[in-house]
Amino acid sequence: MWDVDTEVRQLVGNDFCIQMEVKGPGISEWCWFVFVYLSTDRSIRKLQWEELETCRPKWGGCWAIAGDWNDISSNAEKRGGVTRSPASFVGFNEFIGRMKMQELDQIGSFFTWGNNRAEDGYVEERLDKVFVSYDWMGQFPKMEVSNFYRTASDHNVILIDTDKEIDRKHKRFVFNSSWLKLEGIQEAVENGWQGDVEGTAMYQVHQKVKNTRMALLAWHKPMHRNNAVVIKHLTGILEEMRCEGPDRNWKAWNSLKTELDSAHQAEEQFWRLKSRVLWLKAGDRNTKYFHAATSQRRRTNTISKLVTNEGVVCDTQETMKHHISDFYSTMFTSEGSRDGEELLQQIPYSISDAVNNELIKPVLEEEIKTALFNMVPEKAPGNDGMSAIFFQHFWHILKGDVCKAVKEFFDSGHVLRNWKHTVITLIPKCFYPETLSNYRPISLCGVLYKLIAKILAERLKICLNECISQAQTAFVPGRQLIDNVVIAHEVFHYLHRHRSGSNAFMAVKLDMEKAYDRVEWESIRKTMLKMGFHAKFVHRVLSCISYPSFSFNLNGTVCGYVTASRGIRQGDPLSPYLFIIVSELFSAYLQHKITINQFSGIRISQNGPMLSHLLFSDDALVFCKADEDHATLLLEILHKYQKFAGQKVNLHKSSMFLSKNCAEATKRKICSILQGIIVKRSSKYLGLPLGIGVSKVDTFQFVVEAVRERISGWKNCFLSTAGKETLIKSVLSALPVFVMSCFILPQSVCKDICRLLANFWWAKGDNQRRSVHWLAWERMAMPKGEGGLGFQDLKLFNKAMIMKQLWRITEQPDLLMSKVLRSKYFPVTSIFEWKNTGGASWLWTSWASLLPILQKQFQITVRNGAKTKISECNWVPGLNGGSPTLKAEINGSLFWVKDLLIAGGLHWDSTLIKALFEERDANLILQINTLNPNVADKWRFSFQGKGKGKFSVKQAYSWLMKNDRHNSNITECSRMAEGNKRARNRCWNLQVMGKVKLFIWQCFSGIIPVSSNLLKRGMDIQLMCRICGEEEETQEHVFFFCGRAKLTWKLAPVKWNRIQQEKMSFKEWWWWISSMNYKEISEARIQLSTYILWWLWRARNLWIFEKKWYSERWIVQAAMKDWLDFKESNKKT
Repeated sequence: MWDVDTEVRQLVGNDFCIQMEVKGPGISEWCWFVFVYLSTDRSIRKLQWEELETCRPKWGGCWAIAGDWNDISSNAEKRGGVTRSPASFVGFNEFIGRMKMQELDQIGSFFTWGNNRAEDGYVEERLDKVFVSYDWMGQFPKMEVSNFYRTASDHNVILIDTDKEIDRKHKRFVFNSSWLKLEGIQEAVENGWQGDVEGTAMYQVHQKVKNTRMALLAWHKPMHRNNAVVIKHLTGILEEMRCEGPDRNWKAWNSLKTELDSAHQAEEQFWRLKSRVLWLKAGDRNTKYFHAATSQRRRTNTISKLVTNEGVVCDTQETMKHHISDFYSTMFTSEGSRDGEELLQQIPYSISDAVNNELIKPVLEEEIKTALFNMVPEKAPGNDGMSAIFFQHFWHILKGDVCKAVKEFFDSGHVLRNWKHTVITLIPKCFYPETLSNYRPISLCGVLYKLIAKILAERLKICLNECISQAQTAFVPGRQLIDNVVIAHEVFHYLHRHRSGSNAFMAVKLDMEKAYDRVEWESIRKTMLKMGFHAKFVHRVLSCISYPSFSFNLNGTVCGYVTASRGIRQGDPLSPYLFIIVSELFSAYLQHKITINQFSGIRISQNGPMLSHLLFSDDALVFCKADEDHATLLLEILHKYQKFAGQKVNLHKSSMFLSKNCAEATKRKICSILQGIIVKRSSKYLGLPLGIGVSKVDTFQFVVEAVRERISGWKNCFLSTAGKETLIKSVLSALPVFVMSCFILPQSVCKDICRLLANFWWAKGDNQRRSVHWLAWERMAMPKGEGGLGFQDLKLFNKAMIMKQLWRITEQPDLLMSKVLRSKYFPVTSIFEWKNTGGASWLWTSWASLLPILQKQFQITVRNGAKTKISECNWVPGLNGGSPTLKAEINGSLFWVKDLLIAGGLHWDSTLIKALFEERDANLILQINTLNPNVADKWRFSFQGKGKGKFSVKQAYSWLMKNDRHNSNITECSRMAEGNKRARNRCWNLQVMGKVKLFIWQCFSGIIPVSSNLLKRGMDIQLMCRICGEEEETQEHVFFFCGRAKLTWKLAPVKWNRIQQEKMSFKEWWWWISSMNYKEISEARIQLSTYILWWLWRARNLWIFEKKWYSERWIVQAAMKDWLDFKESNKKT
């Protein structure tokens, strides 16, 4: 039924879409709504995409497209049927990117179409989608999309509600860090803090924070303004003044420009705080990006309805509030004390008196300050609204009271209950969550509570290696998540190859339900005491975690009140360490059953360690024989652990993997005993694949998709160039790194990722596909001093990450991962002597391919010489290559360095050494004075003599880059290289805006899109300058020799006469000024010149593309203004 109040101004249709320009109640401007039904034929669909692209300019800024797209963006949007190739998604994803549109999440089923076939033939896909523009989101911030199960159709029904009401009243106070730049804030804080308050030290601080909050609100209220409105108003005035030309009032102009810049900065900072984007700093006009990120985060986190366990739908703020409170009241209620003596008996006493003395020592002011300043300044604040930056910035005012309160806790062992009050924010764990089990409750603890919890947590970390078994790798210093992945990968490789024999084996992946929320405090207390922790320390920990109260952040409103009697909070610094302490109950009990021969794990090599389980926080893998007895015993162990620790294993969501020789009847019996557990052939563990299939490219395609998703979001269209650089480095340092720490990615996967990032970097306007790539990615991946942007070469960085793992095996032989790999692949030789005799996993084979490279970087310090070969190892300091040169044949009895020692091993056999080796080498050997017959040789790691034996991924990557360039002959002559490096470093070290540095880099690299450069790229373009029309447009012409440029430099307070006299190229000019010291050419002169160059280029583009003419005087004024403003903002920072 059509809403009679909705107007339609234009209605256009064809065979695949209907376009309507509409306006209705509550809509302030005309918007376009487009309905599509695209072809199932890929070639026709491509033409339809192109037609939609040509229509987009007509729609303006505010539009939405909805309908059946008959395509998907990845295999994640499909269930059943044949897996599609990665290449088949490229066209649709690139179309979405060029349209700069964002898909809206839908409430309801993830898949919107099904083929209605039975059993194995059934296929579902997400074909029906709603995409919107950035302006549409601003016009309809409450918009909600739902889909309903199909009845007569094979597609779900899509309902679009543009005005879904979400109650966001009663917003809580949150300290705004942008206030720190405003005058009078320190006085407001002092007035609020310094009043007299009665009570304990902790209560006094609590009350003073409250008083300061009120003082800040009173101080800020008179100066509150809408920066967006101010920006619009000032921009209008300045545009009118610009039209007046050079006769305008320059004093008033500069004053208004300063006010506008201030409003821009405040607006950018405001939206940055709301967006929670921590990787990108404010300061380069990324306001639209922050605004878009905020809108996207708000939409993702908005809860519009919840479904109870009984199927009741709660879709109002009031009903959802009651449901959340009831759910967590039950979740956080203890089920009473249980007997756990049988589990506790297996926990060894491991904490020494010396460690306990460190744990209970008095707290010092320096320790308190360190804990505070190690907090992320602007992370979400606790119930009082004060983030860490407030306490850090005003530490000189607050420290006396805060330190006194913290010391009071360490003396009394009691925490003020108000400090423990926590706001829970519900974060979705999946797309389209409906039940509370689909949300992760993140506790926003207050800074004051986190201060004492962080101090306790830092002290607790020092003893985790002593009390946590090697099967656990989470949060233990020296252990890594990768250790578990590698071991699991080797076990699954073993299961896959184990096809015969009487014993079958299995791996059980356990799903722990709400693991943190269910922990019983009594199990923590008893386990810590059994481990040997001092009673005083245990009391302090229990005081922190016991009986906290909770409220809930529901769509921006804090509501509800629940007091807990069990559970540890996700967001509490203590929680990760306490959880692995509790998990030790399960680990120790399982190990006990192995010791008494009741339980058998898996041994993947003849003399390797028995592997029974791996734990990483609440992710658990159990390995054992695949038979009824082991299934029954595992269930019994889990039951005892769950009963005492409060945990709950959901066996219906758990899964099981069996070796190839497991009989079908045995499999059915095990499934029955383990209550219907799912049997799988492959899976992921900790986010990484456990089984590597035939196609490595398909296996690791998820990495490419993750990168694509990260950079293709509509909000990224609003990033500045400097913001793009930061995003790419953020993506490269986060998304693929985890995978590359464990696996060597196929070369085609690395190329796909680099292609995506290159397209993103060079994209201009709407069309990424036809954007000019001015430099190859290989050049951009070079260091900044060598002409690149310092982006990572993924292939080389991947090698450096794997080399780090190989180094850990040699450096930390007692790690469980090291023991497993050593016993399987090199039990009696060094790691560098491994030979591929078949049967090795793909993971190890790929790792081992790097051993020859790594071996060259090891220097052996000879002690007893027992495991060091004379002619193959690097053991002689001062030799290039490390192995001495022989002048005589070595007989069969001389193989190890120990054979060159006199009996007793304390001295060299000098006669033998002089007879065997060249004189120089013999003398170097005789100078080695580290001999000790009772100590094994020490492997020391260094790249070209750099470092102190510790592996550095950065150094390894740098070394690999240098070798790669040398092998590829990508080198400059030394004089040229040094000059270019100096010139580039002068650019990157300048104290100017990020966008200006990038602009100068482009100029020096000769990749500015002037007509002469575009012509070289094969573009049909006017060659003459479009400003003066007299000469060919080159970089030098635009910046130095055009009549406009000459007049601009004449008006500017800086002069470069040598350019005009010698007709220098830009590169020659920058080379020249970079070779001068600061006495000959001041830094300020160069800084201002870069801004003038920037504005010459900006003015040129404004004239060509927008027909806006700016005078030479205006260019100089704008450059001066930007330069001085940036200097001033740096002073404030």
